[in-house]
Amino acid sequence: MARTHQRLIGWALVLALSLAACADVRAAGRQHTTPVVVKVERGGFHWSDAGIGVLAGAGLSLTAYGCLALTRLRDADRNTGTRGDES
Repeated sequence: MARTHQRLIGWALVLALSLAACADVRAAGRQHTTPVVVKVERGGFHWSDAGIGVLAGAGLSLTAYGCLALTRLRDADRNTGTRGDES
């Protein structure tokens, strides 16, 4: 029962975020803005910006993996009944 609730909440979150993204795209399509010209003085690849992106991606991946691992462990404990048994 709890797993069903978790899935429903997950799908509701995905749906809400998708609808919000669609609304932003529609609103952006209606705006009439003048283009902004950005002049870059210094060229080249910025390794520090790339490093920040790599670290952020790795952090998100580790967080997602940790949540998945904790969920699997909790489900395994629930299925085997080992938690709380001190015989």
